[in-house]
Amino acid sequence: MVYRLRKTCNLALFFLVVSGTLPAQADEKEHFLYSYIPGLRHATVRDYAWSPLLYSGIQGVYAIGYSKEGASISDHIVFRFAAGNLTNRWDRVILPVGGAIQTFKLYHAHSDPGEGIHWGWSNHNAFQTRDIREIGNFNNRSEYFTSFGPAMRYRLPFSLFNRQFRLEILADVQLLGFKLQSSYVTSTPRGFTEPSHTGLAAFLQSIDLFWPGSAWNFGIQPSLRYTMKNGNMLCLNYRYEYRWLEGAHVTEYNSGSWHFGVITRL
Repeated sequence: MVYRLRKTCNLALFFLVVSGTLPAQADEKEHFLYSYIPGLRHATVRDYAWSPLLYSGIQGVYAIGYSKEGASISDHIVFRFAAGNLTNRWDRVILPVGGAIQTFKLYHAHSDPGEGIHWGWSNHNAFQTRDIREIGNFNNRSEYFTSFGPAMRYRLPFSLFNRQFRLEILADVQLLGFKLQSSYVTSTPRGFTEPSHTGLAAFLQSIDLFWPGSAWNFGIQPSLRYTMKNGNMLCLNYRYEYRWLEGAHVTEYNSGSWHFGVITRL
């Protein structure tokens, strides 16, 4: 238990190092805080080290974000956390707990930042642990990855009943990076299962390349936003994410999350 807690804390600290701070921008940038109330998501997990059976169910999910938008570049960072029991067709229960920090950088020097398509890139840092109480030797699994890939944002402002609305779609595909998974037999990564490997050597032996031949991650998030007179916005978001990780074993995961939130101009 102490080892797992220490491992989770180290991963969280690594998230902050990797995704840490967004680059400083000029003062003309607009700053926004995205405050979402706790939402719900339907998630499914298939871990072939356990079983080919699919586990699914409703989880609680929370997110908070921050963005800086200028005339030529927009930066956005979001933190997500989710937990909740999932079951299979035989009512076996697992408890996945996971979080992510994701950054986006989008470029629009030659287009209107308030509408149209804007291209850029994204960095995604995600981890998940899973416990299955009915099984003794395989009761905990985990994975972590850091990846980079292209990103896209589409904005469409429109008026309805003399009110200002905006449809926004944010999407990303993760292509290159590295991943760290528990081994096929134990909850620890494979490098730590060898007695001769310790510390940094065991960590390096546990790392696999994240690339389209062994891993895949895709996310899309449509959002409907209503602009209030003070410049703040109310928003309704849906995010779909699919993840495939292949290494010591194969893990397949997808989820669809609903959020309601407030976007505050800072």
